[in-house]
Amino acid sequence: KSWGKILKFFIYRYAFISILSFLLSNLLYNIFIFNFHVSFASFLSLFIVLNLNIFFFFKLRIFKTNKKNYLRIVLISVFFRIFEYLLFNLFHLYLFKEIKSSLMFALTLILSFMIKSIVYYKSSDVK
Repeated sequence: KSWGKILKFFIYRYAFISILSFLLSNLLYNIFIFNFHVSFASFLSLFIVLNLNIFFFFKLRIFKTNKKNYLRIVLISVFFRIFEYLLFNLFHLYLFKEIKSSLMFALTLILSFMIKSIVYYKSSDVK
């Protein structure tokens, strides 16, 4: 396959997962924030979306379904979920206290998305 087709394949499928993850993370966060502290609401929403991402990576054939790829996806996803969680808490609790927490959560996810896109593409099986 040509590089352009491979990149297009990845972008279309990964964009679906990312947009769904972004929307669902924000929706869950805003639901959980009514019952939990903002930090715990962030953790819960990111954990739920982590499991959905793994499912979609295999379902949309970005990664071949095998144990090695499952472990790779889990490691990358967990790293980024921890990164997002810590970044959110850093921004919300220390740096930008005056900004609404749901906006800060969205900004955290956008920043993480840009970095994640490169890492997942380099790790994917669509090459």
